[in-house]
Amino acid sequence: MSPSQPAQEGSARAASHPASRPPFVGVVRTGCVVGLIFAAVSSVVLLWWSGVSAVRSSAPGTARGTEWSAAAVDQRPVPGPDRVPAEPTASGPEDAASGVVRPPVLAPRAAPATEALAVTGLVVAFTPYADAGAADVRIIRMLALTVPAGTSFSPCFAPGPFRAAFTGEVEVDVRERYTFSFEGAGELELRLGDKVALQGVAREGAPVVGAPIRLSKGKNRLVATYTSPVLGDARLRVLWSTSEFKSEPIPPTALSPGDVGPEMIAGVRARRARDEIERLQCLRCHAAEGAVRGASAPDLRTVGSRLHAGYVFEWLLRPVRRGFASRQMPHFFAEDASGRQQAADVTAYLASLSKPSEVDAANGSSDGGGQLFAQLGCVACHTRPGAAADAARVDLDHVPHKWRTTELAAYLASPQAVDPGTAMPDFRLTGGEAAALARFLLGDRPALAPPPPGDTARGRQLVSALGCAACHDLPEVEVVRAPAWSAVAPKIDATTDLCGGPPRYAPAPSVSFADATRVLGQPALAEAAERAVVALACAACHARDGVPDAWARHEGEVADLMPSEPSQAAHPLGDQSRPSLTWAGEKMRSTWSHGLFAGSLTSLARPWLQARMPAFPAHADVLAQGLACSHGVPRDSTAHSDAAAGLAAIGAGLVSMEKGFACVTCHGVGDRAPTQVFEVQGINFALAAQRLRADYFLRWMRNPQRVDPSSKMPRYGDAQGKTAFAQILDGDAEKQFDAIWAWLVSLR
Repeated sequence: MSPSQPAQEGSARAASHPASRPPFVGVVRTGCVVGLIFAAVSSVVLLWWSGVSAVRSSAPGTARGTEWSAAAVDQRPVPGPDRVPAEPTASGPEDAASGVVRPPVLAPRAAPATEALAVTGLVVAFTPYADAGAADVRIIRMLALTVPAGTSFSPCFAPGPFRAAFTGEVEVDVRERYTFSFEGAGELELRLGDKVALQGVAREGAPVVGAPIRLSKGKNRLVATYTSPVLGDARLRVLWSTSEFKSEPIPPTALSPGDVGPEMIAGVRARRARDEIERLQCLRCHAAEGAVRGASAPDLRTVGSRLHAGYVFEWLLRPVRRGFASRQMPHFFAEDASGRQQAADVTAYLASLSKPSEVDAANGSSDGGGQLFAQLGCVACHTRPGAAADAARVDLDHVPHKWRTTELAAYLASPQAVDPGTAMPDFRLTGGEAAALARFLLGDRPALAPPPPGDTARGRQLVSALGCAACHDLPEVEVVRAPAWSAVAPKIDATTDLCGGPPRYAPAPSVSFADATRVLGQPALAEAAERAVVALACAACHARDGVPDAWARHEGEVADLMPSEPSQAAHPLGDQSRPSLTWAGEKMRSTWSHGLFAGSLTSLARPWLQARMPAFPAHADVLAQGLACSHGVPRDSTAHSDAAAGLAAIGAGLVSMEKGFACVTCHGVGDRAPTQVFEVQGINFALAAQRLRADYFLRWMRNPQRVDPSSKMPRYGDAQGKTAFAQILDGDAEKQFDAIWAWLVSLR
């Protein structure tokens, strides 16, 4: 009965449960996606632009995405390493300032000529309240937002009152009368077609409700203008309802941007350029006032103990590997005699910073490592060792050449300790698990040959002159002061190499770095969270907006690594489904989600899952606050119930075997286990009020299949809002669900 019930196919339990009524089951949303989520550091705009095509059929109140050509916005580059090495030159001219031989330029990989892209969401244009000038235009998933007082509503403008103009289309499956409502704080006018569906000023606790308006089957033009309050939090959340369902948020899959104008194209280009700047880590050297500097690169103070010197040498000469790469290491050294000697000198200096451990775990067993690789869903982000390269996943064939076994195990156990900017998840592996996984990844392939002899002193001078300390932690190396970004951005020639000398990069095709200047500031919390969702590859393990997760698409590649007959102890209930992210911001209280992302929770919601929710402590604040902001829900507060105290006792009876819906059959209550799990175990009731927002709980209880069509949670209320227990609270489903919530809150 938990709103976070693990997703399952169909609704067999609902039909067979003795206390349930036949559920209202809409058409189940299905879909297929060709291609994978692109770019670990791209913006939310690129998240929607990453699928080549997506076709969705939907439950009532949802719709398919709109297809349109990306030709007008210069096409996204091919996923993966956006450049391939050009043919090496025999030699290069020497850079007069640094004495570093000019290496061959890394050539950009060609972009496809055309792409058909499935896009959901609306176009939104933000402008300051006192300025009707140039707007910041982007795509937003939902007709919802929260901007806490004093925080940014756009990277282009200082915090303050603002206007947001939304345009696009809303698609419905049947011709029907819809009632729209607006909750939050501020003023909103909403138009559907040529009719005003809603207009008024809302205050917290006093929503605006419009008159019913008939929508035609298919797409209906939507225009909404929101003005924030002058003081306090800005909050907008638009809901809709019909005779078939009570008020609920408009799902993202019902929204599409429609016609895209030049302002939207400019917004996409600017954010593409911003993401390329972050991928290349330009702002680590070139300061930009008010800009987000970007994540640091791996700590080099211990590189000598972590990595094989032969790999470091080869990487310095050619810093390009197969498969997807979220950050681009610059190319410093040519592959001629002079360049190779310089690379050897730098390798010698780095190796001198720390010494390898005399004890290595290379001789241990890899038993269980392959199974962990499969169970943790590593295949969602990585190709299996020895498998063909995949442009959208990180290739692992370089790992045996790169890592020492003991240090690889330490990295797997705590990735952020070595590389604070990594998207590699922290699964909180035990020492034994990390060692077994490390040995599986390393296999029996030998390390590379040692590098040529190098001069440590010359290597240190090169590391200092090349500005390595701008991105990496290094001992006693001064950070080189580069010109400000405002001075260099207009001069960059993005068709060749960027800096005109070492370091050298090759950016994605058709990116104008001057376009990014406006959007380098602090983004709104909602946009920052969407960028983090992409950067951390959340869609690798979780479905969202009807798009299946990458793990589900690739799990067949590692099926042979799993036990042929899984033990009941390993997963006693069989179901290993992972929750969808579609409603995560509306569903979870921010205090719970912060603990979830930070890895600090002491109780697991789904302890039976073999999959593990990784910890991303550096991103916990942004994700917890930003996901809630993207759904337009208010700031988090202590869970409470407005119901009378006596209702908690009624709620306790309603979940019992004797007097109610028999919820305790599948759900535990604190230390009390479920009495007899029907088919899928539910989440422990003692966690419900800690995890869930009350509005989401009530929406879920009305009709779980509208929220998650694959859930096995029964629907207890019928179309008239009545349950099978007519003698309790007059059989009123809403009152009974309020009573259950009051009981759940009392458990805290």
